[in-house]
Amino acid sequence: MLKVLQAIALIVGFASLTLLPAKAFSTEAYRPEVSRDFLVKQRVLPFYYPVFVPTKTCELQPFQKNPKELADYKMWINQILVNAWDSSLQFPKAQPMVKLTINDQGRLIKSKLVHSSKNADLDHQLLASLNSAFPLPVAPGSGKATNQEFIYILTPQIVELYKLHGSPSDPYIDKLASDYMPIALKWMERAMGKITARLIYPPPIDQEFDVHVVVTADGKTGEVLVYKIVKASCYPAFDDSIKKAFRSIHFLPKPKEPSPLGLIKAEFAFTHHKPKPTTIP
Repeated sequence: MLKVLQAIALIVGFASLTLLPAKAFSTEAYRPEVSRDFLVKQRVLPFYYPVFVPTKTCELQPFQKNPKELADYKMWINQILVNAWDSSLQFPKAQPMVKLTINDQGRLIKSKLVHSSKNADLDHQLLASLNSAFPLPVAPGSGKATNQEFIYILTPQIVELYKLHGSPSDPYIDKLASDYMPIALKWMERAMGKITARLIYPPPIDQEFDVHVVVTADGKTGEVLVYKIVKASCYPAFDDSIKKAFRSIHFLPKPKEPSPLGLIKAEFAFTHHKPKPTTIP
């Protein structure tokens, strides 16, 4: 049974997940008719929070043991990209949206124009201004073994917001996120309904596991911009069912009110509980 629980945090904690040992039943029998219980937990993230991309299936480790050090680094990179955006460019026809994928060595892996400004010259100048910021500083604690990636999404709205209120001492952005939280939670309930409608559950198994997915969506249209599994279950059939569901979703429900931050970023958790066995007399 699926339940929607209240948002539990603003910051994601990426913990390692180990495969639970299967229990051998000698006097117990598994009842296939017992319905599996899927719990859904949600958390709303700051829209500027970059996506953590796992590099291992079952052994996800925090990218940096010092969360404050990593958070400061991500905010630093965000500010560098905002400053690199050429504010002299005006977009009269359409607002562009750029997605940048960056590795922990500060190098640009991919830049993608998600939405065009409807002017090829302006698009080219915009991408050129952002590309000029690279290479960026190396992430703290990074190395050849980590090979992590971060994804940043920039729009004129986000850039203007951060140029005006991007300093750590300015509480304006946090207040906007806090005021929008009730609307975001309602949106997440509707979004989860659409996600679970596309989810085909794997066969029952004698394991407990969960999958956590971070989703970044357009705060006005509900368009899915990024989705990443940040915690895998180590059960491929279940992980694949989650991936397949998200691959088929291009738009989540449109928010009742547009996000003042431009984007909505949230984490969804799908949990499978082992069915209770019954004792054979």
